[in-house]
Parts: sequence; C-alpha cells; structure tokens
Amino acid sequence: GDLIVSGNTYAGIITDAPRTFIGHVVIGVGADGHTPIPNFYGVQVRFSAKNTSITDVVISGNDNGMNVFAPSISIQNFAMGVSVNRTISVPNLQTSLFLSASAENAVIGSDTHDVLPNVVVGGSSHAIEINSDNVALQNTIVGNSEQAGIVIRGDFCKVGNGFWVSDSVRESSDRVYVVGNNGDGIIVEGKNTSLTCLSS
Repeated sequence: GDLIVSGNTYAGIITDAPRTFIGHVVIGVGADGHTPIPNFYGVQVRFSAKNTSITDVVISGNDNGMNVFAPSISIQNFAMGVSVNRTISVPNLQTSLFLSASAENAVIGSDTHDVLPNVVVGGSSHAIEINSDNVALQNTIVGNSEQAGIVIRGDFCKVGNGFWVSDSVRESSDRVYVVGNNGDGIIVEGKNTSLTCLSS
C-alpha cells in the first residue's frame, strides 16, 4: 500500500535534491484515509529540487498542503484536500498548492484522456496560488475554497486544454473545473495568461 506520512511538527516530506521522485504517498491523514493527522507542511519542494516529479499522492488535512519553490517540476495524479477515495472533504487549512515566483515551468496535471482528474479542495485560503511564470494547469477539479479557487500572478501561464467555470462538475478528462468557492473562481494578475474554452 501507500506510505503514510502524518503528524510531523514541520513538513511531512521536504526535498532539496534535483530530480527527486515522490510517489504513492498519503500525507496528512491516517490509515483510514480520511482522519486528519496534520503536518505543518504536507510537502515542501525547495529551491534546488529542480525537475522533481510527484505522482499518485494524497495531501490532505495539513496546515499547508504543498509549497513549491523549485523550477520545472511535474505534479500528476494527485488529490489535495480530500480523502484517499476522493469522497470526503479533508481540507488543508491554508493553501493546498502554492507555487512561489521561483517555481517556473511547472506542469500540473496530465493532458491525456485516460487518467482521473486531479482534485484540489481549498481551506481558509486559496485552493491554488501560482506566483511563477510558464505554468501549465490541466485536468484538475478545483473547489470549495474560502477564498479564490485559483490565483495566477505569474506570466505566460496556461490553464486547461479546455476550461470550465461551473456550479457542477462535468465529465471531461482534459479540462479544469473551478466550482463552489466562496471567493472568486479565478483571479488572473499575470500577463499573457491563457484560459481556453471558458464556459459556465
């Protein structure tokens, strides 16, 4: 089964090494898949961990979900702020996915049609905050944040092969859904950002 990393006073996982692989890990909940046992940070990808690959992870119930400072990382097949089976909300208290200004050229989510969408449920802050340039976000459901679903401050970012803002989740594997947030769905402050196939 998956490795469980929970209940640490700082981070569940920290990497400062290039080309790190993090996979098949449950971070911030117990063996039942839904009881919060928080880390202060679920995952922290530090500046030197360029080209890190993260896949098949659940990051839920932490004070902060994942903070990324390294460039050129890939995050695939993940769930943040929900139970392992993706049926129960187990939010990270602050931002579930935070990319600093140095985390440029990140790829979040797959552009293929044969994988489950990623899920990011927010807590008291934004669900996803992108401060870096040239970030691609695709095949992801974002929702139930106390603030904005997605904040984009970086330039030249691309959200979705297709893109929906809706009050209900629809069936499609290559789109980004932003639903049920108490604040704005999307805030774009960066230049030359592409939101494609917008619908509501």
